[in-house]
Amino acid sequence: MTEPHVATLDQFANAKSIGDRWNAARHLMASRALITSIDDPQFEVGFKGIERDVASEGISQLLAIDLIVRISSLAKKLKSRAKVALSAALQTELPPCSLIVETSDLPNEAKPAEVRENVAMALAYASGSWVLPYIIRSLAEEERSQRCRLELAQQLATRERSIDRWLKMLRGERALQWRGTPDDDVEGRVAKLRDISAALADAVRKNRSQMIATQSTGSELAALCQTIVRVDSASPKNLSRTAVEVIKLLDEIFAVKLTLIVEPAAYSILEDFWRWWHPLPYPKPLTDALVPILGKLLTGITLRARMGQQSDALLSRLRQAYGDADAANRRLVALADDEVGLAPEIQDWLRGRSRIGSLTGDIAATALRNVANQELAGVLATLFLETHTAKKVKEDRDDSANSLQRLDTIIHSAALRNGLKIVGEKGDRVEFSSLAHETVDGQVPAEPHVVLVRPMVVRQRQDGSRDVLIKALVTADDRE
Repeated sequence: MTEPHVATLDQFANAKSIGDRWNAARHLMASRALITSIDDPQFEVGFKGIERDVASEGISQLLAIDLIVRISSLAKKLKSRAKVALSAALQTELPPCSLIVETSDLPNEAKPAEVRENVAMALAYASGSWVLPYIIRSLAEEERSQRCRLELAQQLATRERSIDRWLKMLRGERALQWRGTPDDDVEGRVAKLRDISAALADAVRKNRSQMIATQSTGSELAALCQTIVRVDSASPKNLSRTAVEVIKLLDEIFAVKLTLIVEPAAYSILEDFWRWWHPLPYPKPLTDALVPILGKLLTGITLRARMGQQSDALLSRLRQAYGDADAANRRLVALADDEVGLAPEIQDWLRGRSRIGSLTGDIAATALRNVANQELAGVLATLFLETHTAKKVKEDRDDSANSLQRLDTIIHSAALRNGLKIVGEKGDRVEFSSLAHETVDGQVPAEPHVVLVRPMVVRQRQDGSRDVLIKALVTADDRE
């Protein structure tokens, strides 16, 4: 070992303060002399000094924790010993991480953000009821280091499975609550919401299988956003970047519990976005980030529609997600066109129409039915005559073919006048819907996609809705 290294090791062993010992250890690490010094008696003296300092108070304790995390990350031989020391010291509450802010309070080469990050990592060995509130408070108070936030969020996920509780506890932190005073740093708050959302999304993604989300999670997320940020007519700088990170967090929440896509409350934050930007369109980065949310909203609306359920709240969320009510309405009409077999009232709901019954309407409907019955009788009479003629002249193939051609023309003409339409072709692969399909064997198919054996017949109404008159016959196999 060189003479400078011997002097540094001596300083590490005989330091009068944690700051001096921190500086000596830092020089050993920087010169790559730490590993070769581990078995030296002087190193042992110095490391025991760190173990004592870990149980001290204030900034000294936080620096000692930081140092023991640094050393043990380089010297694997010391990991188990560091774990024992940290576990013993972290049974009682630590000083706030927010004490580590100014470099003037730290050793010469110490960076506050790195110290706070290492303290956050050490929380993996902490125990007691104080730990979870401490993590929440540290996450709320962190001002600069995203790496520290990511580590705190990870520690949070390992100790608390409920995302609802995360959001509630954060909302209760004074450091995040809107004061409404002139000195409120609006842009700083917008940035803090962005960074916290990104950290929480990362923690949810990495621990998805252990996380718990409920029907209240979306509302809790919106409430947290409202706690941190208030937006007036003058939008703060980088608001769209923050909204993008919030949407990414929401998308991770849906991945935890997919059934939330049919719950309007899950999309509560969209109301805030609408208010923040309306009547202006959303910025492109936010529009792009909202694409997966729009997909989930449309899937939720489709599932509700197929079950014969209406949800005006979901339609409202879709309009908020688009940021353009007309664009949302056009997409709903397209959905009504694409989904065959929906009940007339559901189609009316998607198209934004309502049918109001009245005495006059009933009289008109009766009259129309009489007209329809009269027309049907005429069609049946014509068909009867044509089939009778076809039987009489069946020996003459040309006359028979002509007669069948006339039958086809008459039937198709009557079908068109009554709005009848054949949908699909034999052999088409489609997604099974009990409202539009029936299987050959009468059993619900095991797979979502089926093959048409016989197309369906629908009636197209003048208001754009459709009724299924004859369901399509389908099979789960390509073979007939």
